[in-house]
Amino acid sequence: MNDLKFAFRQLLKHPGFTAVAVLTLALGIGVNTAIFTLFNALALRPLPVKEPDRLVNVYRNMLDHPGVGNHLSYPEYAEYRDLNDVFSGLAAYVQTSIPLGQISGSEAAQAEQGSISGEEQLFALLVSGDYFGVLGGRCALGRLFLPEEDRTPGAHPVVVLSHQFWQRRFGSDPTLVGKTLTLYGRPFTVVGITAPAFIGTLPVVPDAWIPSMMQGQVMPVTDLLHNRNSYFMDAIGRLKPGVTLAQAQVAMGVIARQLAEAHPDSNRNASVLLEPISLLSLDVRKKIVPVAALVMAVVALVLLIACANVANLSLARAASRNREMGVRLALGATRKRIVRLLLTESALVALAGGLSGLLLASWLTPLLVILIHPPNVEALTFNFAPDVRIFGYTLGVSMATGIIVGLAPVTQMVRVDVTSALKDEGCTFGPRLSKSRLRNLLVIIQISVCFVLLIGAGLLVRGLQQAHATDPGFDLKHVLVVHEDLRARGYDHVRAAEFYRSLRERLQTLPGVRAVSLAATVPLGNSLSYTSVNLEGDNIPPEKRNLVVGVNTISSGYFETLGIPLLRGRAFTDQETEAGSRLAVINEALANRLWPGEDPIGRRYRSSASSPWTEVVGLVPNTRNARLWEANQPYLYLPRSPLLQTNKANMEIFVRTERDPKPVIAGVRAAIQALDPNLRPRVDVLEQNLERWIAPARTGALLSTVLGLLALLLTSIGIYGVMACAVSQRTREIGVRMALGARQNDVLRLVLRQGLRLVRVGLALGLGGALALGRVLSRFLFGLSPLDPFAFGGVTVFLIAVAMLACFLPARRASQVDPMAALRYE
Repeated sequence: MNDLKFAFRQLLKHPGFTAVAVLTLALGIGVNTAIFTLFNALALRPLPVKEPDRLVNVYRNMLDHPGVGNHLSYPEYAEYRDLNDVFSGLAAYVQTSIPLGQISGSEAAQAEQGSISGEEQLFALLVSGDYFGVLGGRCALGRLFLPEEDRTPGAHPVVVLSHQFWQRRFGSDPTLVGKTLTLYGRPFTVVGITAPAFIGTLPVVPDAWIPSMMQGQVMPVTDLLHNRNSYFMDAIGRLKPGVTLAQAQVAMGVIARQLAEAHPDSNRNASVLLEPISLLSLDVRKKIVPVAALVMAVVALVLLIACANVANLSLARAASRNREMGVRLALGATRKRIVRLLLTESALVALAGGLSGLLLASWLTPLLVILIHPPNVEALTFNFAPDVRIFGYTLGVSMATGIIVGLAPVTQMVRVDVTSALKDEGCTFGPRLSKSRLRNLLVIIQISVCFVLLIGAGLLVRGLQQAHATDPGFDLKHVLVVHEDLRARGYDHVRAAEFYRSLRERLQTLPGVRAVSLAATVPLGNSLSYTSVNLEGDNIPPEKRNLVVGVNTISSGYFETLGIPLLRGRAFTDQETEAGSRLAVINEALANRLWPGEDPIGRRYRSSASSPWTEVVGLVPNTRNARLWEANQPYLYLPRSPLLQTNKANMEIFVRTERDPKPVIAGVRAAIQALDPNLRPRVDVLEQNLERWIAPARTGALLSTVLGLLALLLTSIGIYGVMACAVSQRTREIGVRMALGARQNDVLRLVLRQGLRLVRVGLALGLGGALALGRVLSRFLFGLSPLDPFAFGGVTVFLIAVAMLACFLPARRASQVDPMAALRYE
């Protein structure tokens, strides 16, 4: 208590030192706490459901890929639910997006709020009947699903709305329960509104929950409820009281082996994997954790710079306390007692910095959420309120910081010579110069760490520029992408083919439209398709056998619409796409892989030994169809005939315009509704896909730049402080030099040379870390070299310039020293 009282008085006695030290540590600790708050909300905080510690995620796990969580088929889920004796309940769900139609009896509300367009998408979960029971969900109005609503497919079109969606979309209308919503053209009765506290188990709160037995009505692809090979459901189990996760894993493994014997075609190689429930799925967690670890390492480096800064301040302050420590030692204090006193002062500063950092983190966290929020995604519903983990983390970081900061003055004070201290000999400039080595070392550490962070920021900024400048191989500008789920509207493949044929004719007559085409997938979109390629002949090298390549099925005019030039051969005709001819157009990467140095036109391949041969009729340049950072990937295009795709009636519609495509959107929608007034298409600009890929790079570049500049600010302050202290220590020496004839420029060069020496050593030490960081960031650089000379050269020059500016200010003051005053110094 005496040490605490004395430390508190010392800090009040030196308010300048206290304010700078606390604010410096608050910046470092605040940034660390803000990042940890995000990680805590994503991966550590318990879900807001009943007894979350007894909930587990249930995954399908393949024996040849252990530890990988996969979806369950509905029959598989039902068997696990009925056969197990370790869960009090096992629920399943799947996410889907459903077009929202009219609402019975609410025309007036629609007129006030704007008509409810079929373009509005409902984010819904199809859930098993015990979903709310497993999670402990409650209703604010109405009821939840009844047992009989989870038995017969298609028999009970009911829906439960979330409290948030009810408030946002319907203004908390208490009469909504009992009314009907039109989903996919079918009426669904609203039977309940969930309680405000119930948000489910996803980062985004669903708008609605629908019984899984209605899959055929809201996911009208095929009958997924009876298909053992359709793996689309996530499962959550609630452990019975007294049952551990390990016991449940063993019991479910036994059931998995029984299913493998009963259904060898679908379950031969399948097992089950149980994981504690989390807001993020297992595969997402595996992707997030390494990124989170990298970000935490970066902000830890920022905190290290802050610690070095405060340690330098403490060293400068300790230099004036030699006599005090000498007196304490002369009066009988032990070295251990001195260490405890100094560490108490450092801990008090660190705790004050931690408290300030916690307040700063509460302000920074919402800004970080805005920064990392993915584009075109609903608002994330994370709980960022401080909890025990956040307080514990901040306290732990603060105490570790206090120890690190306190070690610097401790190493100096424990070596104080009592006789010299009492005589105040420590004030002469000769002995004091030997004590500047530790301060110089701390500045070198700051410079090297700052260099690493700035190189990371420079590489990511250059990678962002590279992403914007990357040519995807097709023209993104002036292209609209139109999507309409015809299957959901009851179209079969014959009717869909006729619809697309008529629509192309109508769209091509619109003013400002240059070309219209169709394709199965959108470049740089969310879906990918692959196929196998096998060459004809017997002596095929192993690397050319059963080659898996990307594929897109397209209509005639596709290459013209997307501005992809034909290098050789020809494209498909209308007749060939209508007939689904066995033809293909391939890219250069596939041609070089299969027939290097040869003309691929007229060559043949097939997907499997039983499939017919396909002839190559055209060659196009390489395009980045799947991922923006993947160049020169083998790819092929096939003519698509909706008449031959019995379960795939939907196609994406591409419309190339003469100028800005947005004014054409209204005409496109009018043309579609002229063919079918019930359709409400979603129309996007193709350039948005590029933005979706660039968004993570932009977020990383912005975050790293902010952290790098913060590190630079702290480093600059540290350099200035050390050089100012050095000038103060060498005032008498400088006076002697000037009295002997040294000019102001000589003194200026002397001090700048000392600072530049520290900068050179720091840059040399930081180069190794910068090279390692470049390799780590290589996948985010979109083809940019991790040794990019512009990033390394620009950052080096910038850091040297800022460091020299920090040295110039005390150097200029030193050059203006009055020799007579300096000779009388001390």
